[in-house]
Amino acid sequence: MNHHDQKTYHHFITGGSGLIGTSLVQRLAEAGHSGTILSRKSSLPPSSQNTSFSLLQGDIRDASWCKHIKGHHTIINLAGFPLFQHRWNAKTKQLIQSSRIQGSHNIADYVLSQPPSERCKHLIQASAVGYYGTSLTEKFDESSPAGHDYLADVAQKWEQQALRLKGAIDKVTIMRIGIVLSTRGGMIKKVLPIFQKGLGGRLGSGKQWVSWIHIHDLTAALYQACTDSHWQEGVYNLTSPHPVTNSQLTKALSKHLKLPAFFPVAKTFLKAVLGEGANYITQGQYVIASKDVQQKFHYQYPHIDEALAHLIKTKN
Repeated sequence: MNHHDQKTYHHFITGGSGLIGTSLVQRLAEAGHSGTILSRKSSLPPSSQNTSFSLLQGDIRDASWCKHIKGHHTIINLAGFPLFQHRWNAKTKQLIQSSRIQGSHNIADYVLSQPPSERCKHLIQASAVGYYGTSLTEKFDESSPAGHDYLADVAQKWEQQALRLKGAIDKVTIMRIGIVLSTRGGMIKKVLPIFQKGLGGRLGSGKQWVSWIHIHDLTAALYQACTDSHWQEGVYNLTSPHPVTNSQLTKALSKHLKLPAFFPVAKTFLKAVLGEGANYITQGQYVIASKDVQQKFHYQYPHIDEALAHLIKTKN
């Protein structure tokens, strides 16, 4: 961040009590920013309590909370039902979809209903690398077209709602986020207990690509986008410059946990646990950020080895 750019803002954050939101709120609060966190939970995580951020309890899919957006400079929309927490069935897929698309629809509707002078200035909209579809061989960056599967379709519709605000407010920034590495949530938190029982191993063939980002790098990029005019309107992939295969990730995790990883997890088992969601884990995709992002953003943890070493040591 530029030191001459020390303005602080009032931010409205949806999904602010999730893994990414909690980390971002902490960073913003430490730098003197304030705002409102929309969450279905009735209390904030400990690190967000006693800060300049207040809790607004509400469901992203129901528009009654939207009037509270008024008076905020930035909207950071991180809300979305977790992809791999439950087996996929019609109900899970409906939740994955409505929490994302209906949520960004509600935000766009509300902002457009306001007189231009009273609208927020900036929307930062989360999206996902699932936008590109899955592939074992192709390489994707921001200029690649959308894929044709269920998650690609959800991501496109999610982004389309946010893009309704293009031209209506100062800027709309879309962040296609890779697999977030943190021991506090997401994929690593899920596999740790399996590794700790000595049952870790690659998933499926192990050849599928994992486009990942360390929670600190993701938080730093989102923080910069909130506070620094370098991040213009447009679409950015937030992934490490060095994707790894699932086998490489498994080996690195095994090394840093000092635990064996001899047990490949069969695709049939993943299917049983996750249903259709298993396809995304066994197929994966190779996604990197454009040169533009790599120039303006310094990754603290660009390589999987240092990223995992840091996460496991600090329990971040």
